[in-house]
Amino acid sequence: MKHCPKCDTDKEKSEFNKRSASKDGLRWWCRSCDHSATNKWLSINRDVHLERQKQWALKNKEQKASKAKAWAKNNRHKENARTAKRKASKIAATPAWSDLSAVQDFYSAALAFRMYTGQEYHVDHIVPLQGKTVCGLHVPANLQILVASENLSKQHRHWPQMWGIKE
Repeated sequence: MKHCPKCDTDKEKSEFNKRSASKDGLRWWCRSCDHSATNKWLSINRDVHLERQKQWALKNKEQKASKAKAWAKNNRHKENARTAKRKASKIAATPAWSDLSAVQDFYSAALAFRMYTGQEYHVDHIVPLQGKTVCGLHVPANLQILVASENLSKQHRHWPQMWGIKE
């Protein structure tokens, strides 16, 4: 048993997260108190947290990529479901009047940029196909070519924030 000073209760040691720097190897607060304190901090310091995440991702690109690759390998079923969902949304977002040859030109241009510069490029949907507030179309007017790192950092957030809409 261990006492949580935050909620002033005695709880099983399994109710506490690990912390190597402490004498008993456990955090001072129980999991539920720790979780609520973390959520409170995040709600107050959202911008600080997002900036820290962004800076970490920029400094640790290889580590982030290897973690993502390992996750995809260990969660093949989830990765397959995500890919299938993405393909289905792209099909549903392609209207009959879309100029598919112009769309293909974007992908060809992105490949040409990569061949010329050696840097990875993505074809990006300006209005995301799977946005929470709005969904775009798979048409030439909704496409742009971005450096891969810039496109990946966008994460469906870029377009709605142009008008102050928070997702």
